[in-house]
Amino acid sequence: MGDNMPSSSLGRMPTPVIGSRVTHTVTKRTALVIGRTELTPGGARLLPVAIEGSTRQELWPIGFITPMAAHEQPVALGGTYTPPAGYPLKA
Repeated sequence: MGDNMPSSSLGRMPTPVIGSRVTHTVTKRTALVIGRTELTPGGARLLPVAIEGSTRQELWPIGFITPMAAHEQPVALGGTYTPPAGYPLKA
């Protein structure tokens, strides 16, 4: 787990930081975290993300998310990634 992903109160899963880059473990797509985790009535934790290279936004199950390497995170989170113009959350 990366330095930019603090442990949750449960201690099992990392708590994603808004603005961090993550990968879906099944589909291998990359995305930018755009919100806090949401809890469904069935107890599933879903994370709102913006898919890279697309205008699509989705809710991904927290168990299928892996944070990208620290050097692949945005500069604001200590990495070297600079998003293209118009990318979500670009300052």
